[in-house]
Amino acid sequence: MAAPAETLICTAADAAYFDLLAGLVRSLRAAPASRGLPVGVLDLGLTPEQRDWLAGQGARCVTPGWDVEIPWPVPGHYRAMAARPHLPRYFPGFATYLWLDGDIWVQDAAVLEDFLAPARRGMLAIVPELDRGYWTMYKPPKLWGQNQKAFAWAFGPRAGYRLGRNPILNVGAFALAAESPHWADWAAAHRAAILRFRLTGRSARNFYFQLSEQTAMNCVGPSPCCRRPPIGSAARAPPPGARRGAWSLSRTRHMPRLASSILRARG
Repeated sequence: MAAPAETLICTAADAAYFDLLAGLVRSLRAAPASRGLPVGVLDLGLTPEQRDWLAGQGARCVTPGWDVEIPWPVPGHYRAMAARPHLPRYFPGFATYLWLDGDIWVQDAAVLEDFLAPARRGMLAIVPELDRGYWTMYKPPKLWGQNQKAFAWAFGPRAGYRLGRNPILNVGAFALAAESPHWADWAAAHRAAILRFRLTGRSARNFYFQLSEQTAMNCVGPSPCCRRPPIGSAARAPPPGARRGAWSLSRTRHMPRLASSILRARG
């Protein structure tokens, strides 16, 4: 068997999102550090012309299915949400996967290695929504705010109380090795969240449904409690069945360049 290729950058878009996706691809191709990295795109409704442009940039498009059978009507672009825990199946043959949301612009490609290096060591490389400049982290916490409600929608009130107090791990940019146990645990948690019995909140317009794959990652990933924004966290006990030592994030020093290395191209 041939050895797997090193790294694939993954993203997703439909025709309406293509301009932002093109910006991400251009930002990757503009830097020597990322120019040669292959790109995989989850095609959520791109036009033939848009797919041709991506092929000319060396990107490979794959149309995802519905990896979770959502029991209420949802738009087609939600396939990206369901497909994200299954990237190694959609794009087999790579050792490491780096996900970047389609509206990201990579300002400094050197930051990509800060994701990829810990992922190669079997860690989840991801950024908590936590910074010394986030004033909301220093005000009295809400007893039952947005995060608590998101976890309660997905996993029940106990999870809302326990996990909703933590800074959120943002799945807009993360890296994982293909053989990491996180993929299966994340997929199982997302499926459980979607299929959990509930009398209300069964709608694509429900905000907590829209956050459900991120909520699932936060349920099975380590609880972030670091004091630095880049890819850092302390580990907690792994979920049942996880390999010992597998559930930890990269702990890195504070690197000022991270603040402006990856930018959102939309508000």
